[in-house]
Amino acid sequence: MSKFIMSLGDVAYEVLQLEAARRYITIQELLRAVIIPEWVEQYSAAQGTSPTHGTPANPIMKCQSCHKSILDRETWHLRYDDRAGKLGPVHDKCSKDTH
Repeated sequence: MSKFIMSLGDVAYEVLQLEAARRYITIQELLRAVIIPEWVEQYSAAQGTSPTHGTPANPIMKCQSCHKSILDRETWHLRYDDRAGKLGPVHDKCSKDTH
């Protein structure tokens, strides 16, 4: 089983914490059982691809800031979009450009 570490901003963590509490589950369970499956389904359907790693010919997600594809080996994170009311992927370099 593969493992990873995730860092979240305070606002994103609060959103996840509230949603997990509302469902009476842990944040880890929320991510594993709800957020990740829904995200994979949404982005693979939107791109017309199967859930595989991104390549220039097969992008699976787009940066919510610059709207360019996020490819393998590019660093990114999730950022909460108040207007959309959901988390979306953002290049780390795009976040640095706006601060």
